[in-house]
Amino acid sequence: MSRLPPRHVVGRVAGGPIHRAIATARGLHMARGMSHPNTLAAPAEEPLLHVSRTQFLGSLAVAVSLFLFAQGPMWKHAGDINRLDGAIWWSYGAIPLLIAGCLVASHRWSVRAFMLDTMALTLVKYVLTFGLAVVFWATISPPLPAAAMPPPRPAPALHEQAIAPTPIDPTETGAVRVTVVDPAGRPVAGAVVFVAAGLEDYVFAPPAEPAVIEHGPQGITPALAVAQVGQKLEARSTDGRMHTLVAGKAGEVLFNVPLLASGAPTTTVVREARGLTALRCNVHPEEPEGRLVTVANPYFGRSDAEGRVLLSAVPGGKLRLGAAYGEHGAGEAPVELHPKETAEVRIEVAP
Repeated sequence: MSRLPPRHVVGRVAGGPIHRAIATARGLHMARGMSHPNTLAAPAEEPLLHVSRTQFLGSLAVAVSLFLFAQGPMWKHAGDINRLDGAIWWSYGAIPLLIAGCLVASHRWSVRAFMLDTMALTLVKYVLTFGLAVVFWATISPPLPAAAMPPPRPAPALHEQAIAPTPIDPTETGAVRVTVVDPAGRPVAGAVVFVAAGLEDYVFAPPAEPAVIEHGPQGITPALAVAQVGQKLEARSTDGRMHTLVAGKAGEVLFNVPLLASGAPTTTVVREARGLTALRCNVHPEEPEGRLVTVANPYFGRSDAEGRVLLSAVPGGKLRLGAAYGEHGAGEAPVELHPKETAEVRIEVAP
């Protein structure tokens, strides 16, 4: 059994250098805010930086002043929404600049401080300026709707340039009697006969009445239409379906216009004389096609049951006459017409 050391020995140990070292260590830990010498020190948090109260209130005063005066005294224009919108943009746009300037000037810049102070100033400014706007509207003038944008100016109407026809001396004209026959010599009725060439030096006014073409259950009618250069061509659907009216010759499309199912007419203008052209519908290509003869002058007509047609008051000269009939039927013949005379011409076309 061990013996305890004498009292005076224990006292020397408790008051010796080891005891004093332990006490000193405990004091240092306590000074650092620790409850026990074996506990590790927690890292200190960085303080959250802000603009000062004076800077915040000054920035708020600037933003509110911009709202009140940037677009003129706001209380004098309380009902003008356009002015109000401008004042609002001015006042909100200045807030980020004011906060950034204050933070940089006071050496407190950080992204977190900038975001938080900008949000705080924006909310406070919104409450103040919205309250002022409500007071102005209630006591001075209610808000009026923003001025509507003026309607766009309609495009100027495009008028066809007036055509001045060439004066023709009646004493310098004659007549042409044309007979249209098939390869067997039989007369062809319903053929379109026209002056195809020889009058290029003349200018002719187009007919006032439009040429009419319809697309119905039987396809395009009339099966053979005629129109003069400059004349309006009026086309419509008569069967409640939508069609397209396409005129083409030798792979070239002369015009392509829609025909509405409602039956409303579609108008186009004949721009050039191309003789016999085909008319088709791209929507219903299986339906019967039509034919359109485009001519450059008013000297045209249709052959009667005997295949004859008389073209009157035609300027004299060397002319070339054309005739169109059927799907591919077309023929030409030259003639020299003398004033005050009637020339006889025979044109053969295929059926």
